[in-house]
Amino acid sequence: MTEQANKSDIQLEDPAKSKIQPEQPPAAFESVPPVGGIVVETADNVVPFAPTRIDNSLDLVTNFIGSQQQQPHWHTVKTASGEHIDYAEHEDRVVLWAQTNDLPSKLYTERGLSAAYRIIQRSSYKRLISEVVANLSRPADRDGDSFTSLADMIGLNEVDQLCLMGWMIDRKRSLIEISQGRHPKLRQTPMPIFYSKKQKTGKSTLVQSICDPFRELSEVKDLDEIEDKFNYLQWGKLLIANFDEMAGLGRTDMNKLKKWATQSVFTKRRIQSEQQHRILKTTGGIGSSNDPIAEIIWDSSGTRRFCQIDVVTDGRLHKAVAEIDFINVWRGIDHQQQLSQTEQDLIFQAQDGQRRKDKVEVWFDEQGEQFLKDRQQGVKGSDLYSNFREWCTASGEKEYTNTSFGRKLMDFYDGRIEKRKTMGLMKYLLP
Repeated sequence: MTEQANKSDIQLEDPAKSKIQPEQPPAAFESVPPVGGIVVETADNVVPFAPTRIDNSLDLVTNFIGSQQQQPHWHTVKTASGEHIDYAEHEDRVVLWAQTNDLPSKLYTERGLSAAYRIIQRSSYKRLISEVVANLSRPADRDGDSFTSLADMIGLNEVDQLCLMGWMIDRKRSLIEISQGRHPKLRQTPMPIFYSKKQKTGKSTLVQSICDPFRELSEVKDLDEIEDKFNYLQWGKLLIANFDEMAGLGRTDMNKLKKWATQSVFTKRRIQSEQQHRILKTTGGIGSSNDPIAEIIWDSSGTRRFCQIDVVTDGRLHKAVAEIDFINVWRGIDHQQQLSQTEQDLIFQAQDGQRRKDKVEVWFDEQGEQFLKDRQQGVKGSDLYSNFREWCTASGEKEYTNTSFGRKLMDFYDGRIEKRKTMGLMKYLLP
């Protein structure tokens, strides 16, 4: 067959006669149809597509997928043997397959294949969203799998329940918004971190079970991927990123996570172009740790992005994973529900108790009472700083400079301290 052949004459060889034979699927995949299981978008609707000839790059890729009994997902392709390969590797296999079968090179140009894979990925993603929405929107299959049942079984207190409930509402709402063709609104919902000092309590397994009903829309992630620009596209597709075992991470890693938690847009330069590709974030995080938030988040303000959920260590988490149907738990979540202001205030109060305190705050908690009696007349800045330095020496803490101390004190009181200079002396009017 030559490139001059009329495109209507280009036929896919019978797989039995092809020089590259289809992968032989194991028994678990014998029911997968050879061609016709691919779904692509059309102008009117989403319909099965089973080409009998190859006219363009999309036909080429879908014929290859069908003849090899593969299943496309939104970011990988599942082979007949059960292996998941990324689209870059899959493209290599398509090109070699086309060359071996003497198909015209115009069918596998770089631009043509890129367009074909975008269509397949987009269609696969939309199909996945529709399937997950349909599954999580049905009534629960049985009683006893409600959110309340889960919370009771794993021993969550009121605030921990509110934190997890608020996060689940937000994730399900984002799922529904995407299914309706809308980009999910970024809401500053705290990221739940399941904590217990004891290892092997089942917290990682529990978190994964909570994520599993979202299927490929949820993935376990490393913090290294947060600032890797090659991975930016996934933050505009995934709904859940599970950061498993956050204990022992360095300050740099946690600073990246803090930034990622509130970031709404990622930018990536297009290949061979000066234009920037904007990725609107759809992903919300969840995690687990053997260290409390105060030890893994390195500054006091960063903890607003997270909410620590203390878990029991008596085996109940393993029992919950074995007995609770987490699909039914998600089905019971009302995505239109809103936490009341009172409930949000309870979460804020809990976060305040979980955060790392700056040394100025710790010092004032221990030494500040003696200065409050003179609050109306104002306290000399030099007296406060002198006492702070003495406290640092006694506590083995490294002291701040006078300027840094004053700034930290102002931050501690959230700007409610009034500074006044009298007779050349700086005084602080404490609230």
